[in-house]
Amino acid sequence: MNDVENARVAKEARDSIAAGSGSSRSSGELAEAAMRRYFAAESYRARKHEERSEEDEERPMTGMAVRDVMTREVHSVRKSTPIAEIAGILVGRGISAVPVVNDDRYVIGVVSEADLLLKHVESVTASRPRVPGIRSKSDGRAAEDVMSAPAVVVEAGRPVVEAARLMVGHRVKRLPVVDRYGKLTGIVSRADLVHAFVRTDAEIRDEVLRDISELTRRPSQGEVRAEVENGTVTLRGEVERRSQAVLLAALVRRIAGVVKVVDHVRFGWDDEANR
Repeated sequence: MNDVENARVAKEARDSIAAGSGSSRSSGELAEAAMRRYFAAESYRARKHEERSEEDEERPMTGMAVRDVMTREVHSVRKSTPIAEIAGILVGRGISAVPVVNDDRYVIGVVSEADLLLKHVESVTASRPRVPGIRSKSDGRAAEDVMSAPAVVVEAGRPVVEAARLMVGHRVKRLPVVDRYGKLTGIVSRADLVHAFVRTDAEIRDEVLRDISELTRRPSQGEVRAEVENGTVTLRGEVERRSQAVLLAALVRRIAGVVKVVDHVRFGWDDEANR
């Protein structure tokens, strides 16, 4: 998928969600299709721009982080929690998975609807020879017997696009969110991310301008203008150094909702020429 296709796919996702109420397809089908297309586009963009300069790596992100969209009131269970109780939590709370934590709130696994269904399927399947010493999920009585481990988690301070990439790569609907020490602090779902990605051009432009202001604090460091249309950001102007221009484009690409960056920023001198 190239940049043009990436921009087209993401725009289709935005349009699908916006037009959902007037479609003959169910809202669930529209949301599912939109999420698949948008996650594919965002995952591609994240992989393409994964390599970062040292200066970029050290600079704090000004874009939307997972903590900005996650649900903080997260329900968790212990490894000893009975399966029947977990099923009741999923049904009663209307959620598709629940994190399993230890006494210190570290996430050690996740029990999902799929895990419980697999247990049920195995329990009603015709008996077959068992490998000595290995338990089947159908034998399980508690969370530790059926949970998926290790758990796929995301840190609260990471960009939302990273959470999208993890969901796409691991084919999960939600991720436990942990703090810098690895302790459970929230949960983020696909719906949370879609709402974050589907932003107006005005919202995207405001965030782009904040990045520009941060990077060009003094007049001598340059002046850059930004235009946004359907998630495509066009940058024009001039900065002092080439590294500033590269960094600015990289930061804008990581802003939630940006599907493409057209970079027309000039620079006064090439400080990367001899690297």
